[in-house]
Amino acid sequence: IGNARASGYYVAAVYREKASGARSDRPELLRMIKDLQPGEVVIAEKIDRISRLPLVEAEKLVDAIRAKGARLAVPGIVDLSELAE
Repeated sequence: IGNARASGYYVAAVYREKASGARSDRPELLRMIKDLQPGEVVIAEKIDRISRLPLVEAEKLVDAIRAKGARLAVPGIVDLSELAE
């Protein structure tokens, strides 16, 4: 979060999940997707923080994020500077 703010990103919300990442019905995940606005970027600390779902289910999660007009970024996997517009 600090790195995103230091890079000039506005952090709209922070979602901390207590449920297993192997479930697609996690309350905070569902709330995050509901709250997403077009143009926003979901930043996951690590890829396993966003999902430990099987590939097909993880793809559905990414599709749900994209359907809201948002994007997913994972530092070290997706360069945040590529997402700046």
